[in-house]
Amino acid sequence: MKKVDMLLGFILLAICGFFYFMISRLPEKAILYPIFVTTVLLILTLIHLITTYLKKEDEESNAFKGLEIKQLLFVIATSGLYVVLINIAGYVTSTVLYVLSTLFGLKVSKKASALISIGFSICIYVLFKILLKVPLPKGFII
Repeated sequence: MKKVDMLLGFILLAICGFFYFMISRLPEKAILYPIFVTTVLLILTLIHLITTYLKKEDEESNAFKGLEIKQLLFVIATSGLYVVLINIAGYVTSTVLYVLSTLFGLKVSKKASALISIGFSICIYVLFKILLKVPLPKGFII
């Protein structure tokens, strides 16, 4: 697992380098946010590489413990359905349904799933629609 983690880290470093190269071509007014996001990715990648390097070979990762293949396939299927539904049902409806069904599929409690899906949808709606004034897909309900 250590070799795979190191490889992932180096791939992410290459992606950061590519992003910095592409960001240099952007207009000056549009550079701030991409630089911030890429720098955060670079810092997290370096932390990942350092912790992976310092980790002993026999330490087992708990990242995917308990994840079943059925759950993974369910998330992939619901993600595909979300991509189709977002243009039909609109952002709010399809996002609430997507997050809710995905969390149910991952065996999160019903109360937590409902709160997370509604809260997430509202936060993203406020961020993009109200603060950034970016149009979101409209649907038959909202």
